[in-house]
Amino acid sequence: MTDPADTAAVIFDELIDEITHAASHTDRNVQTRIGPSGMGVECTRWLLHMLAESIEAEGEVKWQAAVGTMMHTALEKIMNESVSQTRKDGPRWLTEREITVGQVVGIGDITGHFDLLELDTGTVIDWKTVSKSHPDKMQRDARLGRGPGG
Repeated sequence: MTDPADTAAVIFDELIDEITHAASHTDRNVQTRIGPSGMGVECTRWLLHMLAESIEAEGEVKWQAAVGTMMHTALEKIMNESVSQTRKDGPRWLTEREITVGQVVGIGDITGHFDLLELDTGTVIDWKTVSKSHPDKMQRDARLGRGPGG
């Protein structure tokens, strides 16, 4: 007879393998071409490699990024199915669309995605996941007159 604890451990390992495989094969995780967020990197060597598309895609799963991707997928579904999407004058939200943010000579278009665009005001929303302590730090920084990352 198989020990239930052994069975649970095997199933758990298989679940982690499935999730890890899926998370390591997202578009973002296998991206080698520079995108808008990469343009602000301060490491000149890394930036040159990205522009030359000579950096290998990351194989290691970054769990916080994987959770963020899953959150984006869920929020996209929620917003696309929201009541305000069925207004008579058209949808209120555009979700997860590719946009061209600029061009680099010899490289071409630099494209990225926005998370959510509210069409009535043109407001762009950038979904973020944060650690438990991050909101506290943001409030503390705001009280001290420091902006994000300050």
